Amino acid sequence: MNLNNLDMRKLRIAIKAAKKAGKIHLKYFRKENTFIKEKNPRDVLTKADLESEKKIISIIEKRYPDHSFLAEESGKKINKKEHLWVIDPLDGTSHFFKGNNNFCAEVSYVHKGQIQLGVIYFPVTKELFIAKKGEGATCNGRKLKVSDVSDISDMYANTQMSSNLTNRKNNLKVYSQLILKLRNINASASCCGRMLCQVADGISDFHFRKGVHYWDYTAGILLIEEAGGKVTDMDGKPITINSKHVVASNGKCHNKILKIVNL
Repeated sequence: MNLNNLDMRKLRIAIKAAKKAGKIHLKYFRKENTFIKEKNPRDVLTKADLESEKKIISIIEKRYPDHSFLAEESGKKINKKEHLWVIDPLDGTSHFFKGNNNFCAEVSYVHKGQIQLGVIYFPVTKELFIAKKGEGATCNGRKLKVSDVSDISDMYANTQMSSNLTNRKNNLKVYSQLILKLRNINASASCCGRMLCQVADGISDFHFRKGVHYWDYTAGILLIEEAGGKVTDMDGKPITINSKHVVASNGKCHNKILKIVNL
C-alpha cells in the first residue's frame, strides 16, 4: 500500500471519530444531566467531553494501537513519538453547556511534528471541515480560500477568550490595540474551532489569541494554511505543541499584524 492510501485511511478514521463524537454531543445537548463540575469559574466539564474523547481514542486505537495521543481531558499518551493524534473532543464546552450550537469535535494527525491532516465537525449544523497537507481544505466538499483583504483598516478579526483570567487579561490588551485599527473584531467566549474555520473560509481576515492549547489549534492551523493563509505565534515563529499565543491570518499583511499584537 502506498503512502497516499495510508493517509486516506487515517483521514477516514479521523472523520469517523469526529462524527461519532458529534453524536455523543447531540445526545447531551440541551440536557440537564451533562454537567460534571466546574474546571474554573469560567469553564465547565461535561459528560459529553469525557464520553466523546473516550470514543475518539477508542476508534483510533483500534486501528493504530501503538500511536501516541494528546487529548484535552486525558492528557498525553506517548508510544511512537513520530505518530501523534491530537484531540479536542468538545471544543466550545461553554457554548455547548449554555445551549449554543457553536461547538465541535477536532481530530488531527501529526507526523514527526508536521500536521498531516485535520478534521473539525460541527454536529448541529453538520459542517465537516477537512484539511490534508498539500491537498487543500474543504467544508462539506466545498473548497476553502482565505480572504483577499490586504489593508489592515479593512480587516475583520476574531478572537477566542480564554477561561484563564491572566490569559484573558493579556488578550484584552491585544484587543485594545487592534480594535482602533481594524474594521471590527468578533470576540467569542468559546469555540476556537469556529474562529479558525472562519479565517480559512474568508469570513474573518485573521485570528489572534494570547493563551492557547495545541489541541484547540492543530486542525485549524492546517485548514488555514491549506486555504492559503499563514499561522505563527506572535513572534512570527511556527506553532508547536509548546506555543503560548497565535496569529492566524490570510497572509496578506501578516508581519504588519504581528507588529501590532506583539506587546
